[in-house]
Amino acid sequence: MNRKVILELPNQQKIIPNAVIGELRIRVRKVSPNKKLFEALTVLEENNLPLPRFDLLDKLIVNEDGSRNDKVCNALQSEYGISDLWTGPIFAHEKPNTKIESIIYREYPNGAKRRIITLEDIRGEANLIQAYPKDKLLIPGKHFTYKMKNGVLEFEFDQQDLIAHELPVEDGKYPDGYWPTNKLTGLPDPNGKGPQRKAYFWNYDSAISAVFRWLGDNYDGVSLYSYYSPRGVLEIAQDA
Repeated sequence: MNRKVILELPNQQKIIPNAVIGELRIRVRKVSPNKKLFEALTVLEENNLPLPRFDLLDKLIVNEDGSRNDKVCNALQSEYGISDLWTGPIFAHEKPNTKIESIIYREYPNGAKRRIITLEDIRGEANLIQAYPKDKLLIPGKHFTYKMKNGVLEFEFDQQDLIAHELPVEDGKYPDGYWPTNKLTGLPDPNGKGPQRKAYFWNYDSAISAVFRWLGDNYDGVSLYSYYSPRGVLEIAQDA
């Protein structure tokens, strides 16, 4: 059975047999030490590599029954020295109950600033999240533009590549908790048909970032907050 995960380590490989479901062979490589988002995107662009795909990471760290794949998660943590990592999609949402304009802007508590050009079709709407589909390659500098301009990290996508859908809102905030997910983005959607995930939000504010995923207790969750810390930068590829 071609069901193995191959960890590319300095001067060697570590092969984990029967680690994934189905006829899959997945290779994983650490591209750099942990990086903040702009630095991580720059490293990936320099190596012509995509952000790891949300759905491909699921195949690595989540078992078919929804439990944590301890064999793989523990190996990723120990071999690469990471507890979490950056993945696609790139997403953005405005504050709860705030109409979306041509630009979403956010200044984070540590002073980091970000802005993103929004999808024309959703301007004037509220409580929507805009994202690049989770199951496509997302190579920085190739499939979207990003730049640091006057201290602001700015994103822009081809409009045809963007998807928007609803976010859950309760009592004027985006609530942490388990929500169905959108099949195209993997992100929380009260009308979603994808698997239930624990979502962690900037409850009362806007957000612009890539998703990050944990390898520990919250492996099955999706974090839409806390985006100014360094995270793991991995290449995850599925061999034919």
